[in-house]
Amino acid sequence: MNNREIKFRAWDTVSKQMIIDFCKMDDGRFYGYDDTNNYIGVGSEHIMQFTGLKDKNGKEIYEGDIVQDTMHGSTEKATIIFKNAMFGCDYRNRGFYKITEWIDYGIIVIGNIYETPELINL
Repeated sequence: MNNREIKFRAWDTVSKQMIIDFCKMDDGRFYGYDDTNNYIGVGSEHIMQFTGLKDKNGKEIYEGDIVQDTMHGSTEKATIIFKNAMFGCDYRNRGFYKITEWIDYGIIVIGNIYETPELINL
């Protein structure tokens, strides 16, 4: 049985930073701490789950990450999304592929849709 670690991160639209340490409170909102240890609320629409996988450099891959395929000198980019009950690479021009089909092709995390959205348009 796979013991995949269940972790989340969240993008805070006010402070414009990724929040790793957060929790859901009784009011249904998510709260966490930013880089300066300020207690902040986080919108639930900006919560991203860890896929349980790491890129070829050992970096954790989350929903919303932008990855690049490095196999055979490729520079093709994709966004990591959750669709059809699985995590996958959403290639703009080729469609959706299970991330487990591409992890062995040397994908690397190069950014995410919040901090570096311009990367997916390249």
